[in-house]
Amino acid sequence: MTNEKCEKCHGRGSYMYDENHAKPCEVCCTHSQGWWKLEEHYGNDNGKYACKNGCGTVVDKDPQAQVDTLSVAN
Repeated sequence: MTNEKCEKCHGRGSYMYDENHAKPCEVCCTHSQGWWKLEEHYGNDNGKYACKNGCGTVVDKDPQAQVDTLSVAN
């Protein structure tokens, strides 16, 4: 789902960041494809995860673990 009022992608869900390359909009991204753990060049146990949609969002903790913790608390 995209935000039609988004100033970055204007509701398209992606935008051209130069004349040859498109990128998923980091403002509208729902991160629906899940997350992958950054390893190898980032360090094997750094705990960081990147969005699989390719929007560029990186988080410091496993997003699924955060969702599971919230579910148990409720």
